Amino acid sequence: MNKEIFGVFGDRDEFERFRSEREFDDIVTSNVATVGIRDTGLGIPGRSASYSGELGSCIIWGEAYPNKR
Repeated sequence: MNKEIFGVFGDRDEFERFRSEREFDDIVTSNVATVGIRDTGLGIPGRSASYSGELGSCIIWGEAYPNKR
């Protein structure tokens, strides 16, 4: 599986100076950075996920499973 996370400090134009948005499954932009995620598991519970909204932006990359107690 080809997973990748790549980001720059800056906007989408700055991101495009180095990489094409088409290479990634999702692009998250904030007022500080722009990050691209490539992961076929994007959005599957326990796998990579992203959020961008009024409250800010967040990326969880890879596999994340809660501690079972």
